[in-house]
Amino acid sequence: MNTLTQRIHRLPLDLRLWCIIPYTYQLQNKELLRDIRTYQTDLNLLDNTYGVQYTDSILLYDLMRFCEFQLIHSYNTLLVYEEINNIDINELPNCFEIWKRHYSNKYNNNIDLYKQLVGFLTGYSSQAEMQAVVSRKIKFIFGLLTVEERTEFIEMYILVR
Repeated sequence: MNTLTQRIHRLPLDLRLWCIIPYTYQLQNKELLRDIRTYQTDLNLLDNTYGVQYTDSILLYDLMRFCEFQLIHSYNTLLVYEEINNIDINELPNCFEIWKRHYSNKYNNNIDLYKQLVGFLTGYSSQAEMQAVVSRKIKFIFGLLTVEERTEFIEMYILVR
């Protein structure tokens, strides 16, 4: 028996029968399963391409360009916080909509999203720290993209080059 099975057998029988086993028989959403399968395949493709020909920093830059992160700084100089909240999310850069997909940002207004995006862009204290979190940021952004957006990114930045 593997360690997970051994740990499960240590749990009380009632907990196993009434909580864990019924959950294992529930069908999962087909879109979620498709997203999980394609995420790993697409990530491997990115790793093979950018790992050989480019660097992780270039991949992060390309992802940020794809999501329109560079347009965030234009809103900092043009608008005050209250005006950002009055703009429809479809008129803001694509990164606002993408950022709102994260479960903790689901109900945030545009000002809170803007503050988080700026913090995400400028959250480094040193060059060494920047290199340490580049891979994590790539996976975070790539995970927020839909299957179609990931395919579009691969077509634009890998297949067209």
